[in-house]
Amino acid sequence: MAEIGTTYSNLPSLFGVPKNETILPFKVPGSSQDNSSNPVSSVDNSSPSPANSPTTPSSQGSSSPPSKPFFGSKQSNPSDSKENSEIQQLKKTDQNVRDHEAAHVAAGGTYVKGGATFQFKTGPDGKQYAVAGEVDIDTSPVANDPEATIRKMESVKRAALAPADPSSQDQSVAVQASEEATKAQFDLIQLQSQKNSSKNIQTNAVQSYNNIQTATSGSLGSRINQFA
Repeated sequence: MAEIGTTYSNLPSLFGVPKNETILPFKVPGSSQDNSSNPVSSVDNSSPSPANSPTTPSSQGSSSPPSKPFFGSKQSNPSDSKENSEIQQLKKTDQNVRDHEAAHVAAGGTYVKGGATFQFKTGPDGKQYAVAGEVDIDTSPVANDPEATIRKMESVKRAALAPADPSSQDQSVAVQASEEATKAQFDLIQLQSQKNSSKNIQTNAVQSYNNIQTATSGSLGSRINQFA
């Protein structure tokens, strides 16, 4: 992209003479000598001192014109720089917030209730930028099913810690899920113990019944043999 104000090929010279155009020689007033052969030393030695002599065309042409800004140039404004910096920061925050909540949603799966919700801030450019967000996730235990509760809490914990930079709230949810999983593990052990106890009781009862049947059959057989 061309930068306006940095190219001079089509602009006049700073001294008012177009580029590539030859400056014609001149004569010093009061002298009949042509200075075309030696323009630098064209002043007559008999002329008055430079302090009292009239200004020559050469001295007029050597003065610099007033300094002007380049065509199309723009003065930098400190407030514009500050606004641009704020906009860039808001863009970065917006992206980080959206990535953070997207990680929660992806890891939470079916336990996420709806999508992510955001809080917005209006930037200097009038656009809305996300500066905070949250995702609702179901952390309740599964009724009467410790094994399902343990699996669920493991998923909740993974969802809470899914972002690269978990917040304090994320870590709190992960701790809560771990506690629920521990409770469910304890309930599962008790349930298995109760099942084992019931099974042992049933096994003992069946074994006792079989023993009784065996004893009864042996006694009846003895009686029959006695009367045979």
